[in-house]
Amino acid sequence: MKESEWKPLTARQSYNRMGLALFVMGVLSFGVQLLLSLLFHSLAAAYPQIAGSSWVRYILSFVPLYLVGMPCAYWLMKPVVISKPDSEPMLPGDFVISLLMCLPLMYLGSIIGNLLSALFTGGQSVNPLNEFTYDLSPMTVLVMVFIGPVLEEFFFRRQIIDRCGRFGEKQVILFSALAFGLFHMNLYQFFYAFFLGLVLGYVYTRSRRLRYTIAIHMIINLLGGILPQLLLTSIDEQTLLQLEHFTGSPAQMALLMRSLPALIAYGIFAIVMLVLTIIGIVYLFTKAPKFRLNPAPAQIPDGQARRTICGAPWVILFILFCVVMTVVSLVTSM
Repeated sequence: MKESEWKPLTARQSYNRMGLALFVMGVLSFGVQLLLSLLFHSLAAAYPQIAGSSWVRYILSFVPLYLVGMPCAYWLMKPVVISKPDSEPMLPGDFVISLLMCLPLMYLGSIIGNLLSALFTGGQSVNPLNEFTYDLSPMTVLVMVFIGPVLEEFFFRRQIIDRCGRFGEKQVILFSALAFGLFHMNLYQFFYAFFLGLVLGYVYTRSRRLRYTIAIHMIINLLGGILPQLLLTSIDEQTLLQLEHFTGSPAQMALLMRSLPALIAYGIFAIVMLVLTIIGIVYLFTKAPKFRLNPAPAQIPDGQARRTICGAPWVILFILFCVVMTVVSLVTSM
């Protein structure tokens, strides 16, 4: 299907359909998670080992979304026509620059999310992602570094951008980033997911190659969630508490020498990440202003985008549902 002019009804219907798919994904994921929680709770009476099982946590966290919510949402999106313009080659240098720009955005988004969460709860809330990063089992690494990035990029970049990109590149990049941020449904992750979504959306819009955004997403999850915790878990928490009040006693010196390799490794990692983040900030100020957005075949005129996209009923419901779930997540994490 090739469109040559702006058609308000077509654009509104397409974005409304995407909003419906996203809303159904959120409601189904929550509903299945709730049902599974009740099931495991009832089973725990007969099988006490179920309570607190890491496998139960994995099932509750990932099965409702990846095996139920996303497939149903994909099926609902299919009536929206796919339109892919010619792709542009992405040079290795462009990939590295895009990755480096994600680092300061990741940290900035995390800082904003942490500060707002602490502000709204008086510092009582806890990031729900911590329970997964603290447990560095093979399943955690598999989901966070491989399964999650692949499925999320396929859904939030390829499906949304390919189906609505013909109505405007800027609009669809913003929409896909907003949907990506909201779908996490917690304030801790919203801002960094939204910021990263902007870069990933631009990379996919220019290249139309999912492998680039998947690779960036994998590396960011590895650097931001897995590696730091892996290095920290090699140092006993009790050791850190004893070294916090270091007096130079023989016992503390012996403890320090045993932990020195792990401390040095973490220090090197922190320095490298600091340097890379500073380079990323430089690229953000020098390269990002030169990002180019091409006119789309059915470009939404300036001034019409907000009414066309955010005014779609199912988009409104999706946003409201995610906001409510974000508030619930914040309250229950206290």
